[in-house]
Amino acid sequence: MVRSASPGAQLPTAQLPTAQPPVTAAGRSPVPHPQACRLRLWTGDHAAIGAQVAAYLQHESPQGPAVIERWRAWRGRPDITARARAIERTLARFWPPVLAEMLALARACRVDPRSVLAEWTAPPRATHGRSCTVFWVPPQLSASGRPLVGRNFDLRLADPERLVAYTMPETGHSHCGMAGRAGRTEGINSAGLVIATTEAQVRPEILDPAEGFDAHGERIGARAAAAGAVPARLATRIALERCATVHQASALLVELAQWTHFNFLLADANGDAAVVEVGVRRTVVRHPDPHNGPWLVATNHFVSSALQGEADFRWLTRQKYRSTWEGLDETRSGSGTSTTGLLTATDCQTVLARRGVAQRHLTLWSQVFEPGAHQLWLAPGRPDRNAFVALPSPGRGMNRTALPADLAVRS
Repeated sequence: MVRSASPGAQLPTAQLPTAQPPVTAAGRSPVPHPQACRLRLWTGDHAAIGAQVAAYLQHESPQGPAVIERWRAWRGRPDITARARAIERTLARFWPPVLAEMLALARACRVDPRSVLAEWTAPPRATHGRSCTVFWVPPQLSASGRPLVGRNFDLRLADPERLVAYTMPETGHSHCGMAGRAGRTEGINSAGLVIATTEAQVRPEILDPAEGFDAHGERIGARAAAAGAVPARLATRIALERCATVHQASALLVELAQWTHFNFLLADANGDAAVVEVGVRRTVVRHPDPHNGPWLVATNHFVSSALQGEADFRWLTRQKYRSTWEGLDETRSGSGTSTTGLLTATDCQTVLARRGVAQRHLTLWSQVFEPGAHQLWLAPGRPDRNAFVALPSPGRGMNRTALPADLAVRS
């Protein structure tokens, strides 16, 4: 591991637009609505959570039936069996409760559990146009004295599914974030740890096809399958349930073998922050550097000097990195909602919607987290077209009535 040098004002809860059809008392939409951002609460031991996820896939998710059919089609394939055994060993070592959840999900869907496990060792299809942005505001520059994290999720998808999952397991920390079955693209847990990810572009010339790399830089060949490496979304889920601090999460992400190449921005309620850059052959932990400025920003390239030989600096990632940094600097200088130079959650929302940060053709949702606060903020679609709404932070005492109805998305 290589280490580099190194409170927002409370907002009133916005009126929540309700997607049609409405949510029933049980918290489920009777008919899937393709443009809704769904909010669900999953509780109990991990086996019970697996059954709840299966019910969502079977009865609510627009993409759920296709996912289940893909699992059924994989049955009996030798490569699927090898991948499943590898990922099972990884989960048994790092976080067995999630393994129990996946096995229960397979039982409830009546599919071979090896198919469910094997999906974590290779993407189901190629995706393009990934260009997320995350940033961190230190507590000394926050109006509330708590750190702030802003996040745009950018991905070119013709039919995206938006699901905010509040997960309250009996083992591990409660957490919430955008979910895809067992995985999480980002989230905050009940200890105040925030994890937000961006895919890092790597130079194609450094990828050796003999090692199982595809053209996108993802290790999906036999060597990665045998090693049991995991993708970023599963690593995020494990860290949210296991870890309470940046120190714990960064140590886990360095140790955990991964076949995707991502930046993980970590922030906790103590004011600590770091970006874990997972490269092709090494992982680097980047900390705030006061010589470069107070913020931490991650887009779609590696910033640490140790990974410059791997980084692919395409124009969009450079533009977003520069625009995000400029937006934070301008807000601090007094052009934001605060005249004191201290940023609020509203300021972070404005930066996320800024031209050059939000991507008109890519941004699917935006979030602002405030570790240690009682709420977070979500724009369920492009932040320049969808208002941010306040949602509760995850906690043990939460029940279904604490969550609003599904949110309409304005594309």
